[in-house]
Amino acid sequence: MEKPTAAAPSFDGLRILWVAQTFYPVIGGAERYVDELAMEMARKGAEVFVMAPDYSRDAFGSMPAEENLHGYRLLRADFRLNWRRKVVYHMRFLPFSLEFRRVLADVRPDIVHFQYTNPFGILHRQARLTGVKGVFASTHGQDIPFLQSDPLGREIFRHVLEGLDTVFMNSDECELMVRTGTTTKANLRTVYCGTRPLLYVPLDREQGALRVILSVSRLTRRKGVDLIIDAFDAVADKHGDVVLHIVGDGEERADLERRARRTMASDRIRFLGRIPDDELVREFQNCFVHVIASRSIPEINGLEGFGITSIEAMSCGRPVIGSTDGGIRSAIREGPDGWGLIFEQGDAAALAERMDRVLSHPDEADDMGRRGRRAVLERFNWDAISDLMLEEYWQALRG
Repeated sequence: MEKPTAAAPSFDGLRILWVAQTFYPVIGGAERYVDELAMEMARKGAEVFVMAPDYSRDAFGSMPAEENLHGYRLLRADFRLNWRRKVVYHMRFLPFSLEFRRVLADVRPDIVHFQYTNPFGILHRQARLTGVKGVFASTHGQDIPFLQSDPLGREIFRHVLEGLDTVFMNSDECELMVRTGTTTKANLRTVYCGTRPLLYVPLDREQGALRVILSVSRLTRRKGVDLIIDAFDAVADKHGDVVLHIVGDGEERADLERRARRTMASDRIRFLGRIPDDELVREFQNCFVHVIASRSIPEINGLEGFGITSIEAMSCGRPVIGSTDGGIRSAIREGPDGWGLIFEQGDAAALAERMDRVLSHPDEADDMGRRGRRAVLERFNWDAISDLMLEEYWQALRG
């Protein structure tokens, strides 16, 4: 990913509408991606709006139709998506177009940026007819195999990709998958994900403290937390001062807790659930190593687009271990100049070997952590990433 130009144009005066298919209070990488970039663009002078689903009929309860959030304007609209039924999913843009038309008339944006390419990206023509000068979208990994897995989805995906000004891919692996599996004609640009290095800062670990292996993810089968438990069980006897902290919640939590109870080191595995942001930062700061063990599962049609949690650990000066799934290899670099270790997805024994290597060589682990922090300051941060997007916005405005 290139660095931003020294004299990057300003966001001042731009009216930007982000269209989020999923958003707060749902929490995940794609939701944080929109929130962080909308916040950064607003901080740099743009007038930013985020159109997001109204979850009032769900377990979250009543929500205001409009509110100010992190410097931008959040607009709730009556739409929700289901990834399971493909034909229905592809057609969801039809009822959504009415809500979209209403928001376009109210906001009058210069730029529209879709959180995902489909199904709403097909409305790029509708946006341009209202005077929008640039229409963009991002992909986050899990949407790509889903859209490429049936002829209708692949054709709609191609049409949308080729109709947008730029599609931002969050990893090299995602860009390769789209170019080889859907189209070579679209304007694709790989722009990695990031974090806030002023919030996720390194701290000195307490001498004599227990060493924490940290996992932060939704507790779903695809995230591979079962592999982390098995690998930890394999190294726990050798490293008696090590504990495993599992942050997150999801449908697999009960099964994972039962799996943990069957290990020899069950008393050293803690399930923390969902925790507040300030506590999450402390978990990253205090961990010895962070692990992301995602794996591709054909029947689920998903992959890890990037792995933002790895970047947050790196920002706190901690080494990272990641699988070969999806875009994780764009976030984690191995080797003498790297900041982490990679293992073959689904291989718990290989993961255990990487854990043992990091735990057995603390000085090497600290060196990896310092290099990871430097990488965040140079490129894996929302300030640099928003500038790269702005370059593409201005191309469309001049276009």
